[in-house]
Amino acid sequence: MKSEKLTALSTAVHFGEGLAKPHPAAPADIGTPCPDLVSSSDRYARRFEGPAGEWLLARQSSLLREMMQPWPAARVLDIGGGHGHVAKALLVDGHYIRIRASIPDALGQVRHFNDDRLTVETGPLVALPHPDRSFDVVTAFRVLAHVGQWEEVLREMCRVARYAVIVDFSTQRAGNLFGKQLFDLKKSIEGDTRRYRLFRSEQVCNLLRASGFGQSRSVGQFVLPMVLHRILKRPALSELLERGLSTLGGAAIATPIILCARRSDP
Repeated sequence: MKSEKLTALSTAVHFGEGLAKPHPAAPADIGTPCPDLVSSSDRYARRFEGPAGEWLLARQSSLLREMMQPWPAARVLDIGGGHGHVAKALLVDGHYIRIRASIPDALGQVRHFNDDRLTVETGPLVALPHPDRSFDVVTAFRVLAHVGQWEEVLREMCRVARYAVIVDFSTQRAGNLFGKQLFDLKKSIEGDTRRYRLFRSEQVCNLLRASGFGQSRSVGQFVLPMVLHRILKRPALSELLERGLSTLGGAAIATPIILCARRSDP
């Protein structure tokens, strides 16, 4: 990426200034002032290194690219996308990506990108300085689970989206039914695992409908917990297990979910 794009951040802020405050009753990893900072770090990126990590990320990228097919060469605003996962997937297909991070440090991985179709900005994730319907599609991955005011973030995404909003979120099903035990296991393996918010699909869908996004499609990514696939380190076996379980009905409980909601009156 050209250096001037990284230095001329359109709405740069100081740490914590103008950002949403955490709810006093929320767990420490939910509602932090910069919920996108950890996911943009080098340490977080290492979770997706190696064959197993690449396989996990490829599943997400494939679903995202498929959902974006109705809007070629779209202008996309990616909320909290300093991890680069959305940008890397969509730049391949010729989309134009603008990443909004809470602070400059949360641009983490995209600092290494070099593409004229990628621009960045920083500022609060809950209040966007853009006119209504100013982007074709607005995305947020690895954000809703950690942001404090997730409803306000999602409403703002809907406001500035012309055609669609695409988000991911985890639900209280599949491996998340054993959240406490699996969290401890993940913590012992990954070291920096964060606690995260779990959703009910209807929570998200109801808010989207109230914001004018009545048509939606959702797909669960994994029947088995992602940490187990990392332990296996055998993508071919992971693929076989996921396909087999999905065929047996596991697709209905797969998580995290990727949901694409389309505006009712584009």
